[in-house]
Amino acid sequence: MPLVKHGKEVDPEISRLSYEQRQLRQLIYNDHTQDVNALRTKRNRLLHRIRERSKALAGAFIDEKLVIIEQSNRSTHMFKATRALFRRRLPSLSLQDSTGKYILSRQEAGIQIKQHFQDQFFDRTRTPVADDGVKQPLNNPITAFELECAFLRLRNGRTTGPDSIPAELLKYGSELLAQPLADIINHELATEDNIHLGDGILLGLPKLNKPAGQCASLRPIVLLNSIRKAISLVVLRRISPKVKQYLSPHQSRFRPCRSTADALWAHRWIAARAQRYKERFHILEIDLSRAFDTVNRDKLVSVLKPLRDDDEI
Repeated sequence: MPLVKHGKEVDPEISRLSYEQRQLRQLIYNDHTQDVNALRTKRNRLLHRIRERSKALAGAFIDEKLVIIEQSNRSTHMFKATRALFRRRLPSLSLQDSTGKYILSRQEAGIQIKQHFQDQFFDRTRTPVADDGVKQPLNNPITAFELECAFLRLRNGRTTGPDSIPAELLKYGSELLAQPLADIINHELATEDNIHLGDGILLGLPKLNKPAGQCASLRPIVLLNSIRKAISLVVLRRISPKVKQYLSPHQSRFRPCRSTADALWAHRWIAARAQRYKERFHILEIDLSRAFDTVNRDKLVSVLKPLRDDDEI
């Protein structure tokens, strides 16, 4: 049975009832002038109300998780259910300096985390993407329809980036916001005015079963602006038809309808076929560790240029 209570929030009604039953317990054991049977009856009623309230809260919690699971697609039902019902608390974040002492200043700890991941994600030996220096509008500007489709694909319940604009605002107001935002983005691309699309908030989440106090034991999470995510979806939609022809059909990562569940099903199907028909298969799986930490963007652009025109993206 999964644990239902994950947070430290206390229901006000349960808190009040618990306080009243504790007071009655003190009277039962300490004040012999009172009617003990009446006090016990009253306390039992309070305990019964506490149990009923706890059951109601547990049912509401499960109903909320069921709604989240049912709203997901079929390929992610199992992962949503596991994440919702068996979520474990992350260990507390505490960093140590070079001498092994804990860093008490949050600002100093933030600087150390930022420097660690900057060294990890930035390869100084690689050539950055050179700016052509040409200021001109796109021959194929971003349309309001493209932006509206991207807004509708944004997920609810995600933490906002530096602009503090939730995805729900863009998603449910896409009909009104798509056109003005498309004009702003096209103007920024034509004039190279900085609207800070690349800004983000870096978070370091402690990894489970890793040594505490080290930056290497942190999992980096960058909270991006929702508009930045929408533009990425627009670019992905434009380049997908040609990129699909370039990618191998055996690649499953970051492709639609090729989730982990699909890969596991294919693996089990091959295993069942081998057992049923006594056939032999050789399966080669490649899982690159930190494959996207230091992406060679200059080489990536050179690979995309023969596939797509510059103004198409």
